[in-house]
Amino acid sequence: MLKCIIDSGDMTTSIVGCDWVTVVRRWDRDVPMGYSWDHQDDDVSIVDVETASRDYAVVASAFFDRQQPDGRTPLVSRDTHTVVKMRRVQNRSLLSLFEAQRKNMHRKRGKDTAELTCD
Repeated sequence: MLKCIIDSGDMTTSIVGCDWVTVVRRWDRDVPMGYSWDHQDDDVSIVDVETASRDYAVVASAFFDRQQPDGRTPLVSRDTHTVVKMRRVQNRSLLSLFEAQRKNMHRKRGKDTAELTCD
């Protein structure tokens, strides 16, 4: 029988009689915010990307694991360089434009074909 408090003023939720407090993610139910986006109060936020996340793995792979078109050995590799910090810019306005374009591509090309260009 826990009593949960949701504070819309500071967008947090907590359990009465406990120190536990967390932010409330307020997404649009029809349009998801970006995959793995963190909560944000402003239209644009810069967020550290966790090393164990899918986002980190995708970016690191694109940075280090791409083959050179001419077959030469890349100058940047996991052996020669280390990622010190990775950040993501979360921009609600740009995400809304992207989602609108995605819907348009789904309508024109079909969902399966359109999703190939979005990953």
